[in-house]
Amino acid sequence: MLTLSDEDFHRLYTYIKKNYGIDLEKKRQLIVSRLSNMLTANGYTSFKPYVDEIISGQNRDMVTSMLNKLTTNYTYFMREEAHFKYLKDTVLPNLAKAHEQDRVLSIWSAGCSSGEEPYTISMYLKEFFGSQAPC
Repeated sequence: MLTLSDEDFHRLYTYIKKNYGIDLEKKRQLIVSRLSNMLTANGYTSFKPYVDEIISGQNRDMVTSMLNKLTTNYTYFMREEAHFKYLKDTVLPNLAKAHEQDRVLSIWSAGCSSGEEPYTISMYLKEFFGSQAPC
């Protein structure tokens, strides 16, 4: 696996954040693990020339390929089951208690593609709140 220097990591995550709004500052290992094989297969021996080429913006296909490797591009019901278990067992009981008086609850599902994740959240809300859940 290739090594990503501090400087190249900073340059890459800053470029991605500035140009695409994706914050990967705390995702160094994700970047290394998802890109190393592709870089090696394309003849790179280090991240530096790859980061140089990405930042130059001259190869749009390379940028698109990088973004596809670094982002999750799939959606389905009950995806990330552990997250929904945490929602059911921890988050919803705390929210129910916090909103006992106002009985108002809003949940935002960012980047939800075709909607399976927010629909899953709705199902969990309906199950948790039962007849007290608004239709």
